[in-house]
Amino acid sequence: MRRSIATALIAGLVATALAIPASAETPPTLGEQILADADGQFDNNPRDYDIVGEIVLAIVESGIPTQLGASLDPSAELTVFLPNDRAFKRLAHDLTGKWVNDESNVI
Repeated sequence: MRRSIATALIAGLVATALAIPASAETPPTLGEQILADADGQFDNNPRDYDIVGEIVLAIVESGIPTQLGASLDPSAELTVFLPNDRAFKRLAHDLTGKWVNDESNVI
């Protein structure tokens, strides 16, 4: 059960991050926004996706989706839970009891 949930989550994150818009006039997809935020730089904007972008890239580069047999179809329609940086900071606080302000330390 856990493996299928993990596979679905990873496939959803990767597929969303790799989505390509239909035309240049189309607003950027959430996947494109996440990849744009995943540039190795962290900021103090709690409403962007620096943290989840870095996590998605690390997962893809690790080969875990392939090892789990996840299908990385960027055209797949998925519903994905993608928390912003504030949500990850809140999770770190809930787990440790301390606020971590530096986004790179949250990961």
